[in-house]
Amino acid sequence: MNTAAHSTPSDVHAPSSKTFVDTLVELGSSWAAYGLKVGKMALVQSAETLGKTAETLDTLAAAMEKKAAEAKAEQAPKADAPKSDPAAPAPPAA
Repeated sequence: MNTAAHSTPSDVHAPSSKTFVDTLVELGSSWAAYGLKVGKMALVQSAETLGKTAETLDTLAAAMEKKAAEAKAEQAPKADAPKSDPAAPAPPAA
């Protein structure tokens, strides 16, 4: 009887378990790469949204500063207007 023709149980399962482990590693690597790409896309989208929000806040701040300056200018006495002297006598009534 030829013993080389007979294989042991460990020899029979070795190639298939190696293939199975390799398949699992490839599958895990593929999912990890996919997850990293999706994570990158989410971060890029968040960065774009934050940039737009920052621009909106800057525009709002500029508008508020402009409105405050206009209000201050309206309240300030005009340079053309005659200055009244509180010690001067009041004009005669007509």
